[in-house]
Amino acid sequence: MVNVNEAIESAETFTKKVIDNPLTNIAVEEVELSEDEKTWLITLGWDEPMKGVTSSALKSVIGPERIYKVFYVDIETGNVNKMKLR
Repeated sequence: MVNVNEAIESAETFTKKVIDNPLTNIAVEEVELSEDEKTWLITLGWDEPMKGVTSSALKSVIGPERIYKVFYVDIETGNVNKMKLR
């Protein structure tokens, strides 16, 4: 059985493999055990790079876009079965 820390690690590893952009400011936002207790729902968030904005002053005012994804991690195997935009 996979504990919550292992599920988080699995979600982070999966994210780094499937997302092409370098991830900045990645953090665990939410953790939940499904009602049937078969799946960890791990929400990770990270900052999306600002494309097309060259002004550092504008970047400091607008700030990066925060991306949130929910990862469905099987409690028995630790495999990520699904990733959804939150």
